[in-house]
Amino acid sequence: MAPPRQPPLHLVEAYTLNGTVPLEDFFVDDSGEGAGTFYSYDASAIEEELAQAKSLYRSAQPVPSHLPPLGSSRFAKTQWLVRALAAMSLTASRVVVFGSIDPFEECLCLAAGAAHVTTVDYNRLSFEHPSLSTMTLDELSGSPPGSLQFDVALSLSSFDHDGLGRYGDRLHPMGDLLAMRTAWRVLRPGGRLLLSVPVGPDVLVWNLHRRYGPKRLPWLLRGWEEVTRFGWEESRLNEPASYLHSYEPLFLLRRNGTTSDDIWDSVPAVPPLPVVPDATVESEHHCAHDEV
Repeated sequence: MAPPRQPPLHLVEAYTLNGTVPLEDFFVDDSGEGAGTFYSYDASAIEEELAQAKSLYRSAQPVPSHLPPLGSSRFAKTQWLVRALAAMSLTASRVVVFGSIDPFEECLCLAAGAAHVTTVDYNRLSFEHPSLSTMTLDELSGSPPGSLQFDVALSLSSFDHDGLGRYGDRLHPMGDLLAMRTAWRVLRPGGRLLLSVPVGPDVLVWNLHRRYGPKRLPWLLRGWEEVTRFGWEESRLNEPASYLHSYEPLFLLRRNGTTSDDIWDSVPAVPPLPVVPDATVESEHHCAHDEV
């Protein structure tokens, strides 16, 4: 479905945590006007990206002790990502990547030693490579419980969009938290999640993304064991900044011994949706993340 130009009025309080998180406007429709999108990479294109990823990974070894500031450039972000992947030791790992439409992150994982990488997205993808596979979020949700157990999950600049409709996903004020639960459920016990989201003073930019500050960041990380942070600058959590220039540190998290249902019990309830024929907003019980 195409995203609405403004958040539905009956959900504004839930999206803004009862008005405590500012609401800004920057509308984007990456849903193909509701028709969905399809991205395809043939074998030759992926081999080219894989060669670039291997070269980048080799050139970064050993990882330098000092890297450029995380927000200084796209190159700096890539350097920090390589550093994180090297620290994680992906040899023979089964990896799942959430919200990727370009297989470069997947190729970096293969360069770091991963055995196989599965990409999950709202829309259909085609990556023609024997070590890569793709599935939609609905397909993941339809998998039998426990049938998919990954060693490592990556969500880089992805979960902050969930539930905002930008990519044709169903509207849900807690879509990002549901996405974190999905990642928890498809990881084996002790599995790790490499996560990046915009960090700074809390704000919801409709429907561009969420930025995580003192209010929402603790909820996002709740229930996970934090291993380390890459590129973290404590001052950025409260430092005023434009929401158009994202600072996105990397969080390395481990699935701990709690159950995801216990984690979810702590999340505030979402106000009920009105019953409207052909409503464009679906019930929280039909959110794909909620069914995994």
